Amino acid sequence: MTTENPIKSVGEIASEINAALPRGVMRVPITHRLTWDQILADIPPEYRDATPNAILSAAMVSTGASIMLHGKPGTGKTYQAYALLVADRRKRGVMLVEAGETVYVGLPLDSWCREKADALRSRDQVRIITEAGDIRANRYDHRWLAKVAEYRGTLVVDDIGFTKPTEWVTEAVYHLANERRAWRLRTIWTTNLTPEELRDAFSPAIASRLSGGAVVELTGRDRRVSS
Repeated sequence: MTTENPIKSVGEIASEINAALPRGVMRVPITHRLTWDQILADIPPEYRDATPNAILSAAMVSTGASIMLHGKPGTGKTYQAYALLVADRRKRGVMLVEAGETVYVGLPLDSWCREKADALRSRDQVRIITEAGDIRANRYDHRWLAKVAEYRGTLVVDDIGFTKPTEWVTEAVYHLANERRAWRLRTIWTTNLTPEELRDAFSPAIASRLSGGAVVELTGRDRRVSS
């Protein structure tokens, strides 16, 4: 029975040579590159090719800190939220994909890729949280809430009001809306509800803060339903 040896790249072979060389010996230069799959590995495949639409792009340029995206289910609100994150990653990661980085030490390719991808993600300028998965999961965790409220990049709070809000959800949404508006921190709220329905689901004070900036309605067919 024979076992096939995996085919190694030039970079992997050079890394092994570098690792075996005595200290002080000239290392072999290696160019490591990331792939987009590695950079976007934590983003659901459905959204990795997402691009911001013209309406959202215009709102990002022309309005203040708050943007509310509303529309019926499947019209692309979450898709647009991920489009902003993907665009940010692609802008900052393009040089690591196209040019790569030349190293002179025996750092294995997989270790280099993992470290670079993690470092890239840690500097994201867009963060997405959901009412269902994040706000409800961190119930009454005021330290978590304060940290989210202080995030300096674009914060997307996705799918608010998808079901009847609890006392904690109401408190958290009010705190985020109030703090980020006061400090003029970019926040995008997505919801299936209209501004009027948000007022009924939460309160006039919360609805005022959520819809006090740009209000963008997304229309069209349900993207999740097969044509």
